[in-house]
Amino acid sequence: MTDISNIQVVDNVSVLRTIEDASIKAVMTLGYYFPGDGGGGIYSYQDGDNWTEDSGGNVIISTNKVRHWRLAEGSAQSVRQFGALGDNQHDDTDAIRRALEQGVLMVPEGNYLITDNTLLKHLCSFRGAGALVYNGQSFLVGPIHSTITIHVPNTFATLAEAIACVELFEIHDGFCNIQVADGTYEVAQMSPQINIGPRVAILGNTSTPSNCVLKIACTSNQSCFNLEKGHSLGKINGFTIQGYNGHADNGTWNSECYGCGIHVTDGSSVNIGGAMIINDMYYGIQAKFGASVNCDEGIIINRAGDCGVHAYAASIKCNGIKVTDCRDGTSLGFGVTAEAGGFVDATNSEATGNYKAGFYSNGGHMWASRCKSHNNITHGFYALNGGMMEANKSEAYDNPDCGFVATDGSYLLAFDSTAERNNYGFGAWHASAMDINGATANNNRIHGFIVANHAVMFHPSTSTNNATDGWHIRGNSMYAADSLTGSGNGGNKVYMTGRGMLSTLTNFTASEVNTEVVVN
Repeated sequence: MTDISNIQVVDNVSVLRTIEDASIKAVMTLGYYFPGDGGGGIYSYQDGDNWTEDSGGNVIISTNKVRHWRLAEGSAQSVRQFGALGDNQHDDTDAIRRALEQGVLMVPEGNYLITDNTLLKHLCSFRGAGALVYNGQSFLVGPIHSTITIHVPNTFATLAEAIACVELFEIHDGFCNIQVADGTYEVAQMSPQINIGPRVAILGNTSTPSNCVLKIACTSNQSCFNLEKGHSLGKINGFTIQGYNGHADNGTWNSECYGCGIHVTDGSSVNIGGAMIINDMYYGIQAKFGASVNCDEGIIINRAGDCGVHAYAASIKCNGIKVTDCRDGTSLGFGVTAEAGGFVDATNSEATGNYKAGFYSNGGHMWASRCKSHNNITHGFYALNGGMMEANKSEAYDNPDCGFVATDGSYLLAFDSTAERNNYGFGAWHASAMDINGATANNNRIHGFIVANHAVMFHPSTSTNNATDGWHIRGNSMYAADSLTGSGNGGNKVYMTGRGMLSTLTNFTASEVNTEVVVN
């Protein structure tokens, strides 16, 4: 216990340091610098203590280095007792550092000017009604209950530093925005591990994302944003992610350059705003292994390698996305892909210039209704290996192979869809099925519709002005429809060979069967 039977009262800590009278065992300071500044307290003399260092607050050593004074047991301690004033004029940086070193976290009401942004990492560890002020911005101490904004480069010079700070925040019912100013920033892979990540947004220029560029070297398979191990973010929006040193000329890629613009895996999740452009990353947006991605309309992905959008045993909602010119050599290059049980909702999207296909379901499930897939190097809409694709009211044109194709046990729905100027308008192969109710094939370079190798198509459709056959059925396959409408095809209206079958057709007369349906 502190003996206060012989207590002396002084104005400040500076006077405390000068006391040499051995009979004085306790001193009350009225302030740290001056009476009433909130930094006062009762100090007791620690007899025989010649080793404890001066902390500038709870331990004070006299000027003759003989007397050690320690704040009395039970005394309330705050940053003010280490010299912080909280007047928004005096630099309180060193005082707050000294308090932190002693584990003192109380910040009473006031505005505490700091010049070291690393102190903001402790923002949520502090308690009290005070605020830290850095570069003119005020941050209330304690857990976050409102919306705060961390600015790059005004608060932290780099986005990585800002993320590292926010990772230490305790966010309760508030939100935190990391706001990046216009400019071009060189970044390395960022893997945010943020407490209550859904309450955190990383934002650039949400009106003109080309003004806020994140440049990343694709080497060592780096991704720009990498969310893993269940970590999540509420929003990424307003950036152009620009990869370099990965994509070579003519759709080839350097080795070990297979990262993503935004990579989400292992149960993590993220919302991606519509003001995003991703260029020259091997994957634009990729979700794997139970991850979930939700995209707003308007995202543009250019020149990916394998896929612009890739859901692998995970789910992605990316309505209204545009993906162009994805290619890696002569074997890869898909605009939007659902693979290995993955699910993609790409409704109202567009894919063009991609090497293998605009929309691709390989053992996954894709919604690609009201989409456009054109000028791709191979297919427009492509379902493979048991994949399922719903591409209703969609358009496929100017694709050198198939507009719509299902193969190897897949199922593709193309209600009211249109295929023009492809080699084949609609094709079902190898034990696959295609429902084409109301579909139209016009001006394709070979057949309007082709069913082959134990496949099936069904429901009425229209085939006009195709270079060869309107409907071509072969290899133990079947087309089942109540009616077909066709004219102007360069070959036959319907051509069947190799046990091909046309079933339940009702609008053909006997003479039409002889003249318009050719059985070889």
